[in-house]
Amino acid sequence: MTKTRRSLFRASLAGCFVLILATLSSAAFPSAKPDPINFGWRFAEGENATAMQPGFDDSTWEAVDLPHDWAIHKNFDPEGDPNTAKLEWKGEGWYRKTFELPADAQGKRLQFLFDGVMANPTVYLNGEEVGSWIYGYNSFHIDATDAANFGGENVLAVHVDTQAHHSRWYPGAGIYRKVSMRLVDPVHIPYWGVAVTTPRVEDDEASVQVDVELANETGKAQSAEVVVEIVDPLGEVVRTETLAVEVPVAGIKATLQFELDAVKRWDVEHPHLYTAKTAILADRGMSDNLDTNFGIRTYEWTADDGFHLNGRRVDLQGVNEHHTHGMLGAAFFPRAVERKFEILRDMGVNALRTSHNPEAPEVLELCDRLGIVVFNELYDKWDRTGGVDVDTATFVNEYAEREVRNFVRRDRNHPSVMLWSVANEDGAVLTNRDGKSAEHVAKMVSYFEKYDNTRPTTMGCHVASGARREWGIFEALDSSGWNYSQRYMNFRKNYPEKPVIYSETASAFGTRGHYELDLPESKIDFGDDGFQNGFILTSAPWGDIPEHEFERMRKHRFLNGDFVWTGFDYLGEPTPARGVNSPPELKLEARSSYFGIVDLAGLPKDTFYLYRSQWNKADRTVHLSPHWNWSEGDQVPAIIYTDGDEAELFLNGRSIGRKSKVDPDQMQTANIAYQKTSYASSSQVVQDEGGNVLTDNTTDKAFDGNPNTRWAAADGTAPQFLKVDLGEERSFKQIRIQWERAAEIYDYAVLISSDDENWTPVGGEERRIGELTTIEFDWVDARFVKLEVNEIADNRWASVRELEVLDKETANRNPYYDVVDAYRIRFFDIPYEPGELKVVAYRDGQRIGEAAVQTAGPPATLELTPDRRVMKADGMDLCYVAIKLLDDEGRLCPWAMDELSFETEGAATFMGVANGNSIGFDALTDETHPLFYGQAVAVLRSKPGTAGRATLTVKAEGYPKSKVEVLFAD
Repeated sequence: MTKTRRSLFRASLAGCFVLILATLSSAAFPSAKPDPINFGWRFAEGENATAMQPGFDDSTWEAVDLPHDWAIHKNFDPEGDPNTAKLEWKGEGWYRKTFELPADAQGKRLQFLFDGVMANPTVYLNGEEVGSWIYGYNSFHIDATDAANFGGENVLAVHVDTQAHHSRWYPGAGIYRKVSMRLVDPVHIPYWGVAVTTPRVEDDEASVQVDVELANETGKAQSAEVVVEIVDPLGEVVRTETLAVEVPVAGIKATLQFELDAVKRWDVEHPHLYTAKTAILADRGMSDNLDTNFGIRTYEWTADDGFHLNGRRVDLQGVNEHHTHGMLGAAFFPRAVERKFEILRDMGVNALRTSHNPEAPEVLELCDRLGIVVFNELYDKWDRTGGVDVDTATFVNEYAEREVRNFVRRDRNHPSVMLWSVANEDGAVLTNRDGKSAEHVAKMVSYFEKYDNTRPTTMGCHVASGARREWGIFEALDSSGWNYSQRYMNFRKNYPEKPVIYSETASAFGTRGHYELDLPESKIDFGDDGFQNGFILTSAPWGDIPEHEFERMRKHRFLNGDFVWTGFDYLGEPTPARGVNSPPELKLEARSSYFGIVDLAGLPKDTFYLYRSQWNKADRTVHLSPHWNWSEGDQVPAIIYTDGDEAELFLNGRSIGRKSKVDPDQMQTANIAYQKTSYASSSQVVQDEGGNVLTDNTTDKAFDGNPNTRWAAADGTAPQFLKVDLGEERSFKQIRIQWERAAEIYDYAVLISSDDENWTPVGGEERRIGELTTIEFDWVDARFVKLEVNEIADNRWASVRELEVLDKETANRNPYYDVVDAYRIRFFDIPYEPGELKVVAYRDGQRIGEAAVQTAGPPATLELTPDRRVMKADGMDLCYVAIKLLDDEGRLCPWAMDELSFETEGAATFMGVANGNSIGFDALTDETHPLFYGQAVAVLRSKPGTAGRATLTVKAEGYPKSKVEVLFAD
C-alpha cells in the first residue's frame, strides 16, 4: 500500500483499532527481557513419586535459576565414559516453580514454551500432568489452562529423565534452555503460527507472503481481523494489509500478500532484516500480536559451482558446533553463543552446521543478524540419539514427524537457514540394512516438505558405498552432505546432478599452548601423554590437517562449503585419548575434545590463525608460534601463519632467513598418486550392532600418506582391484605397495592405462621385503594405475596400506606434509637462545605486519581482563574474564600451571572456569582451578534484578591477589 492508502485505511477504523495499530512498532510487542518464570526454581536430583503435588515440601531442595544443567556441577569420574565427558549425566531430577496468576486473567489461555529439556520431560501444573516430550534437543509447547489456578498460587513441576537417552558426546541434563510463559486470549496465534515466505525475488523487487494461523478456544466461530505491517531494515513501515476472517473452532490460516520495491537483500556481508508485525483484532480489541523477522534473498546449492547467494558464488567458510558451551555445560545463555560468534567471525566464519540437533532459537537469531548461513540439522541418527531405542522404520514412521514439525515451524522464518538436514552418519541407513533406506529417507523428506517447501534437504553421510543408484537412498534428497576425505567422489560420480556439501572437514587435533619440538611423523602420530601438538599436524584417522581441506576446496569447485569439525572444543568425544579408534598405546582417557579451532575456554589455538589467514579477507594475519621459553641446546621449529606470501624471521635482531609459501600448483610430491581420486571393486565397512561405522576402509586410505590406514576389500572374494586416477597423463618409473600383511602372500598384477579402458601390464624389477613390494621399470606414461589382486594365501582379504606411484627413485619423507608449505611458512631447527623471535610478513613484496614472541621471566602477577565492563542485570547476561600469569614486564608465562582460587562479591554469581586442558579433571564449576600453559577463563552470571558492581578476586600462591570490577546495569 502507499502511504496515502494506509492513512485512509487507518482513518476508517474504529478509534480503539487506530490506537492498537499505532503501537505495532512500539512496546506493545514482546520485550527482550527474560521471562521471570526462569528464576526462583527448586531442584532435586533423584526419583520422587509425589514431587508434582502442590503441597509437596521442597524447602530443602537446591535453589536454582534457569537455564540449569545439573550434571555440569558434578565432579569428573575417572572411570566414567570419556565419550560423554566422564560426567554423571544419566539420571532423573525434579524442578519446581511457584508463581501466581492474576484473577482477571480468567478466560485467557495459559501456555508454556520450553526451548530444550534434556530429556524426556513430563510437565505438571498443580499436580496435573499437562504435557510431555521426548527429544531433549527440540523445543515444545503446552497448554496448561485447564489445570491453572487464576487468582491464586500455582506450582509448575517438571520431571526430567535422561536414563533412556543415548549420546555420543556430552548432552547435559535438566532444563538447560529458557522457559517462556504466556497468557493469551482464546482467539490467538499459536506458537510458531506465522510463516513468512518470499515467492518472488527479482532485482530490487520482491513479493512477500505472510501466512497467519489463528486458534479459537471459545467453542464457537469468531470474527477477527488480521493486520500485518511490513517494516524495512531502517524501521520504516513500508506496507500494511488487513484481512477480515471468520475463525472456526478448528482454527484457520489467513494469507496476506505484499509487493515490495527497493528491497534490501539479506546477505553474508549485509544481513538486512525486515519485520512482519502481525496483530489479531477480535472483540474490538487486540487479542494477540507477534513480530516476525525475515530476510529477502535468493540462493542455490549448485551441482557444479558451489553455493550461490543473491546471484554470486560465495565460499562457505563454516564450522560444526555442538550445543554445549565449555564450563557452562549445556546451559544456554545468549551471551555465550554471541561470544562464540565474535571469535569465529574474526576468523572469517560465515556458515554454521548445527551438529547434530536443534540449537537454541537465539543461535539462529544471531545468525540472522550476523549474516551466517545455517545448515540446520535435526538428528544425529534415527536411533537412541534421537531419544527412542527402536528400529529405523518405527522411529521414522511413529516418532519423527512431530519432531520435524516443531523443528521446522520454529525455524522456518530465519533467513539464515538455507538447508534442512534430516540426519548425520546413520550407518543403518547408508548401508541399507533393512533394504528400505530409500523409503525411510523419502518419508523424512516428506515431513520437512510438509511444513516448509521453500528449502532443500540434505543428510550428513560417511559411507561412500551408500551412494548407489540402485539403492535409491538419495533420490528424495535435494543434496548430499559428505564427511571427510574424498568420500564425496563416489556420490559425485553416481549423482552428478545433485549438489555436494562438504559437511565435515579436518578433525585436526591440537592442545592450546602445548608444543613438542619433535614433530609428528604422520597424522596419527599422537604421542602417549594425552596432549596433541599445538602445531596442528595430527588428525583423526578419518580426517586431515586443514591444508588438505583447503586443497580440496580449491580443486573441487563443485563443493558447497567447508564445514570444519569443529569451531570450539566440546565436552566428550575425546578422540584420540580413548575416543573412537584410539591407538592401543594411548591409555589415557580425556574428557573433552581436541578437534576445536578454539579450546574449551574460548582461547584460540594456532589453527585459528591458519584459518584466519585464509578466510578473513578484511584483516591482516601475522601470527608466530611457538612461545620462546625453551632450554639451552633445544632446536626449535617456528611456524608463521599469515595471509602474506613471504616472511623473514629474526632471532634477537639477526635474520634467520626469508621464505615464501609454495604455489600449490607447483608443489612437488614424491608420490604422484597422493590423494588422487581412487576407485575399487569393493571397500570394507565395519559397523557395530547399532549401525555406527567403526571402520571405513575406503580407497582414499591407500593414497593418504598414512601407513596406519588402509583400503580393504569388502570380503575375501578374489579377484579385487584398486585403481587411481592421476588426473592427467604422468611419467613415472616406480611403484611401491605397502600391503597390510607380508607381501609374499599376494598374487597380483599392476596395469596402466591412458583411457581407463585399454590396460597394459607393468613389468620390471620386483622386490618384496616384509610387507613392502617395490617395482622399478623404465619410464612410462599413463593416467590410470590399477592393482589387481588375483589371489591371497590363507583366504586373506585384499588390503593395501599405501600405493605410491613415484616419479623419483626414492621417497624417504612423508608426502602428507608437503602441502603445509603452501599455507604456512616453516623454519626448522632454530638453536634456542633467550630473547626475542620476530617475524616480518610480506605480500607481493610489501610489508604487511609483524609478530614476536619473547622469553618470559619469573611469574609475577595475575592479569584479569573482562570481555565487557558493563552487562545487563537481567539474570541472563554473562561476563567472561580471561586470566593470565605474567612476568614483571607483562609477558605471558607459557609454562604456568598454578592453582587458582576465585571469590565473587556483589551483583554476579560465579558460574565456572575452564583452561583448555582435555585431560584435566578439575571440576568446571568449583571455585578452584589451575592455569593451563599460563591461561584460564572464568565466567560470571548477572543476578536477576540486581544492578550494581561485581568483584572477582583471583588468588594463586606466591603472587598478590588480583581483582577486577564490572558493572551490571538495568
